Amino acid sequence: MESSSIHRLSPISFDEVIHKLTEDFTGCEDIFNAIDRWLECQNERFFILVGKPGAGKSAVAAYLTKIRPDIVAHHFCIARRNNTIDPNSVLLSLAAQLVENLPGYAEALVNTITPLHLSVSVSIDIEIIRDSQVRGVIIEHLHTNNPGEALDIILHRPILAISSQIQEPILILLDALDEAIAFSSNDNLVRLLASANDLSSYVRFLCTTRSEQRVWSYLDISKIYRYDLKNQSSTIYRYINSRLSRNALQIKIQNLQNTREIFTNELLEKSQDNFLYVKLLLDEIESDRYSINELASLPSGLNKIYSEFINRSLEGVSRNYSKLILGILAVAREPLSQQQISQFTGVELEDVGEQIRVIRQFFDVFDSGLEEKYTLFHQSFRDYLIDSKNKPDFWCDPTRQHQRIVNFYWSDKKVWSQEHASDRYLWNYLPYHLSQATQDEQLRSLLLNFEWLQAKLNATNIHRLIADYDLLSNDQDLVLVQQALRLSIGVIEQDSRQLASQLLGRLITFPTKDIQLLIEQIAERQTAFPWFRCLTASLTPPGGALVGTCCGHNSYVSSIAWIPRQRQMVSASRDYTLRLWNVDSTQCLRVLKGHENWIRGVVVTSSGDYAISVSDDATVKQWDLKSGESQNILEAHNGDVTAIATGLDNDQVVVALSNHEVGIWQADSQQYGVCFQIPDRVITAITVLQNQRQIILVLDDCTFQLWDLLSKKHQRTFKKEHNGSITAVAFIPNENRVISASYDLTLKVWNLENGKVEQTLQGHFQPVSSVVIMLDGKRAISSSRDRTLRVWDLSTGECLSTFLAHQDWINCVTLVPDGCKVVSASDDGTLKVWDLEHTQQLLPIHHNNQINDLALTPNGSRLVSASRDKTLKAWNMKTEQLEHTFQGHEAQVMAVAVISDHQAISASADKTLKVWDLNTGSCLCTFKGHSSPINGVAVFRDGRTAISASLDKTLRLWDIATGKCQRIFEGHEGSVTTVKVLPDQNQVISASADGMLRIWNIHTGECQLLKKSHSAPVTSVAVTPDGMWVVSASADRAVKLWNLEIGSCELTLGNHEAWIHSVVLTSDGHWAVSASEDKTLKLWDLRQRECAASFTGESKFRSCAILADTQTIFAGNDAGQVHTFEILNSENG
Repeated sequence: MESSSIHRLSPISFDEVIHKLTEDFTGCEDIFNAIDRWLECQNERFFILVGKPGAGKSAVAAYLTKIRPDIVAHHFCIARRNNTIDPNSVLLSLAAQLVENLPGYAEALVNTITPLHLSVSVSIDIEIIRDSQVRGVIIEHLHTNNPGEALDIILHRPILAISSQIQEPILILLDALDEAIAFSSNDNLVRLLASANDLSSYVRFLCTTRSEQRVWSYLDISKIYRYDLKNQSSTIYRYINSRLSRNALQIKIQNLQNTREIFTNELLEKSQDNFLYVKLLLDEIESDRYSINELASLPSGLNKIYSEFINRSLEGVSRNYSKLILGILAVAREPLSQQQISQFTGVELEDVGEQIRVIRQFFDVFDSGLEEKYTLFHQSFRDYLIDSKNKPDFWCDPTRQHQRIVNFYWSDKKVWSQEHASDRYLWNYLPYHLSQATQDEQLRSLLLNFEWLQAKLNATNIHRLIADYDLLSNDQDLVLVQQALRLSIGVIEQDSRQLASQLLGRLITFPTKDIQLLIEQIAERQTAFPWFRCLTASLTPPGGALVGTCCGHNSYVSSIAWIPRQRQMVSASRDYTLRLWNVDSTQCLRVLKGHENWIRGVVVTSSGDYAISVSDDATVKQWDLKSGESQNILEAHNGDVTAIATGLDNDQVVVALSNHEVGIWQADSQQYGVCFQIPDRVITAITVLQNQRQIILVLDDCTFQLWDLLSKKHQRTFKKEHNGSITAVAFIPNENRVISASYDLTLKVWNLENGKVEQTLQGHFQPVSSVVIMLDGKRAISSSRDRTLRVWDLSTGECLSTFLAHQDWINCVTLVPDGCKVVSASDDGTLKVWDLEHTQQLLPIHHNNQINDLALTPNGSRLVSASRDKTLKAWNMKTEQLEHTFQGHEAQVMAVAVISDHQAISASADKTLKVWDLNTGSCLCTFKGHSSPINGVAVFRDGRTAISASLDKTLRLWDIATGKCQRIFEGHEGSVTTVKVLPDQNQVISASADGMLRIWNIHTGECQLLKKSHSAPVTSVAVTPDGMWVVSASADRAVKLWNLEIGSCELTLGNHEAWIHSVVLTSDGHWAVSASEDKTLKLWDLRQRECAASFTGESKFRSCAILADTQTIFAGNDAGQVHTFEILNSENG
């Protein structure tokens, strides 16, 4: 949520619109009766009144707001008035009306917006309380780029909270859904409401629309009560007679040559069931512009009447200017000011004002208080002006009108960064007008112009930027850029300055000419702020199997459950929370808190109303997914829940307890019934078969059993064939077979009839954690602790493809309900959405496990990496090729330091240090002495002495030539995590798990203890070249700056969101770079004492190094990858 001001909730006023529409309205009893019938039904959420332009839909809607007190909020979507079709503006307007008209809503809204209950930052203030009701709610930052989140905050949760107070349906009226769709093909009001399946059943919508396929494509027909405005003769007849009863027309009726009845019937016939036509014609007769006795000669149909109106209005006036103005307004996406009209048409501002006075009757005028804005008075008039099929007399070529707007904004030498961010028309609509002007090449060049992309992002948001690429959806280069933006949507939404590095990190390897030109633009851009320029591919490229990543959990993700009939899922994590996600946007919609320990599993009931979670805090909670509230369940039963499964109708859940009991939990009534017991065995997993009658129970002895739920009888035990625990069993649809996954690294296909194994699927090299079956029943997807997903052909047992999916163990994989994608959950804290029909795009892997440390030789010719895979590797900096792999350590290599251009020394968890020849790859010697793993090592400038830091709480000074320990430094009360040599070469600084920094004199062994500032282990330190300052990083997530003269911390520069593993300094001492488990690198300006830039990767960063006398950074991560960046700023960029 973002905003720069405080928004008082106030509705968009439609009083004038309603007054105008209901003037002389005579009612429409058939429609009113249909609405009453609709309200008696429970299934249809939407009543939709459908009719042609001018049929009177909006008039009916306006009249309903006057006669139905049960309409608690209304809204009219008006063409070219952007604030009336922007979903966020609409929802805020509805909320303001609900505050006034729905008792209890205001207080519920305030409670909803409380930051503790949301994953977004919102602050609120209650202005006054009147009549025991909260009034005048002021909300700060209540604007969101996610309309689904706004719907949840404004409609879903507050109304649910007061549902016990609601006795009758809550009616919300929305006029002109066809206009609402014009806002966006993706984030429009119709799509939003159509997908809101979790809204309270009390909420019902009265809507109007033209009969357009694009409206119906969003809506579920089963939830619609449709009423077509086809035969409105009787209603129009009443309207004509009502108008004829007016004083002005009564006099004219007296001069009728025919009877009033004949006139009425002739006009009715001419109208062709079009209210607008009748209204306009009677207005003309009333104002004496038409004669009441010349009805037969009067124009038939709206188009002819419009033609006569224009010709009459422009008699004796230049038509050219008027045509230009009407043409521009016909294609404009929102009301325009006189200044904008002048700019787009090229007509002088004074002449625009004069022409508007002549043709003002064709406009709706909106006064913002600063200036008037104009739009055409009705959509049918716009259709008339740009009717390319019939080309009326006053036809305005729409392509030329779009081109006029393009011509005003477009220039080959345009510097987009210098355009005002306040020109919202430019940023919102230039791509649209380029498309409509058939300027595809110009549009393409715009969408491949980085300066435009950054400027538009700064002026709007990432969602609008992504939507522009839909205008050229068949262009492969543009599809790649759009997919790259989608993969980085969460990062860019939080930090728009990362646009450049995110695009570079994903697109840098694509060879196409235009993509490379975009890369060059990004790399060469000048900015006022520093940024990380990716020199190597650092992020998953677009075009592959990865569709999106859900980030937000702070620890392992253990389980996923789908909400039926929605594009939403619930995840369970070791961070004690559940999260609700939208699978398409990968955005977190809600965080559910309440558990006090690791959540091992979650399921969602068949209705989608409830989630049930099982935690190591010894509780089982049932969550109401509408309110977010939870309560403990199954407390009265003996035994913890060991397994849980859905798959039954009527909100029933199968539960297994540690007392060997299997039962059914009825979520809606909260009743539990025992089915049977399995003595002496613990049930670890449950699968409900497709027939909902049989279940499979996985036991802790590597077997599983088939049971009949109805008869409560055991049908078969499948004998032990696996050599390890069974983690999951999945039913193969339309076949009498199941497939099991096991700790023994295999999957097995079983025949349910005879209990025999038909196939054994082998390929994983770590335990298989879960398995699902694709909808075709021919393929299975397995997940494993080996960090891969594998696709298997069930007919042959062949592994069709393997996807290296995560940076840590994969705990489960589940099928997206539409069957086109899968979602995996991992110990790396993420969920990932995959389209497995595509091949995976992989980044280069430098090690088989996390990279703990990096070091560069003094001449910069080599980079040496140390890894958890027990190896070191030397890389040639010029060729970027591997020179040597150093093997010999028996445990992970924790640290590495270079001795010279030809030698390096490594520290290992095997308690040794080793000196390596970088030219030959051989180990020259091994130092022993520490009694615990060694965490760090540093080398003195002369290359003769090294110092190591160990888990045994000591530091040791070594003679590199002889391998002898010269001195032991004791004093730390915890593991010594790192050590660095101070510039004077007489002192070293060490950091410890006790949170302390100590400075040691290497000659005397004297220790200076720095005042404690960190609250957790200090993991890394870096010293400025002058030896005056030290930067420290810690598991407490803080980066701190220390003044060595006074021996204390001067300030905290800032924080990461997780453990920081490394911090390094540039040679000039002006910049520090930190690497963290929150998957970010952060750049710290030590002169300004602030964070200057961030780069967000896809894996935890664990190490970094900076090439001497340059701004080139190397960063190692948990995926075993080394990424290269350059710090660009105003000084070197």
